[in-house]
Amino acid sequence: MILKSIVPISVLLLLLSSCGGKKTNTVSNNATSLSIENEGKNVYLKYCLACHQTDGSGVPGMYPPLKNSDWLSKDKEILIRQVIEGKRGIIEVNGKEYNQIMPKQDFLTDNQIANVLSYVLKEMGNKTDSITASDVMKVRGINR
Repeated sequence: MILKSIVPISVLLLLLSSCGGKKTNTVSNNATSLSIENEGKNVYLKYCLACHQTDGSGVPGMYPPLKNSDWLSKDKEILIRQVIEGKRGIIEVNGKEYNQIMPKQDFLTDNQIANVLSYVLKEMGNKTDSITASDVMKVRGINR
């Protein structure tokens, strides 16, 4: 009699624990994704917004747009290097020239640079893959 009641309870506990594990991983992965997206947005709002505007449209004739930017479809290394080293001189974006100084942001961590660039690429209509901290580390290694 005791054996009959223990078996269904054991099966139920096993099923609940295996389902709970999968849900926890999904929540964890979603939370990680959200925290990366939030960090990228926060870095953008703190360091990029003044020139490139909230929506990434830039300032006509002064600061290039990041939203739907043909320039951002270039090699990831060029994008990373631009953030680390800054930019002086003429840059052409979507057929228009801009000639303002972009200050270097080399004080940002590898994760911050990866997250802000991934945020810009994902949230502003660009078609380039995400950038990882490992990608940023490789570029910094080239600079050293």
